[in-house]
Order: sequence, then C-alpha cells, then structure tokens
Amino acid sequence: MSPTPSTSPTPGDRTGRPDPSGPADHAGHDHSVASDCDDAIAELYAFLDGELDDRVMLQVETHLRRCSPCLEAFDFEADLRRVIAAKCTEQVTPEVRARFCGLLHELSSGGADGASGVTAPSDGS
Repeated sequence: MSPTPSTSPTPGDRTGRPDPSGPADHAGHDHSVASDCDDAIAELYAFLDGELDDRVMLQVETHLRRCSPCLEAFDFEADLRRVIAAKCTEQVTPEVRARFCGLLHELSSGGADGASGVTAPSDGS
C-alpha cells in the first residue's frame, strides 16, 4: 500500500508542502523544451507515492522547485489525495470487494481491446 498523502514526499522536505524557498530559476528553465515538464508530470504519481529511486526523486524535486506550472499540478494532486483520504473512510463489504476484483480480473484477461464480455450492470449498481 502506498504512503498516505500526508506523508507523501514533496519537493521541499518530503514530509509537508513544497519548500517555497527553493530556487525559482525561471530564467534558466526553458518551457519551450516540454520534455522536462512532460517527464516531471509523467513521474508525478510515482513521486507522490514515494516509488522513485533517489536519482529520479531528486530530478523531479529540482524541476518542481523551478517550474511553477508543474508545481501547481503537484499541489493539486497532493491536495486531492489529502481530500480523498479524509473523505473516503468507509470500508467496502467483502462481497463488493470480491465482485470488483472479479470484474478487474475479467477485464484484464480480455486482452488489450477489452473484449472480455464484461458489461456495466443494468440495475444501477
């Protein structure tokens, strides 16, 4: 299970909100080279989950300190995780969990085209 949002790493100190005192070197950060931003955003979920190795974690942290748009994306995702963690505290019943896991298994075994024959329930459940 991944760390809770309140303990997820951040660009500042990996324990709280990003460190606003980090360098805001926008003059040296070329946003016309979208690959840096694309790479940082692509790693954002793994970064929030603490699943990156130290080298990549440092690269993402450095990028977030220097890039306001990417930092805003990080802030949004981190805040969203905190809200979800605070609001979604109910546990599903074992029956619902088994049904969900069964559907996921059927979908994953249906191939890349999703042709497993699984359809949405018609009774609204």
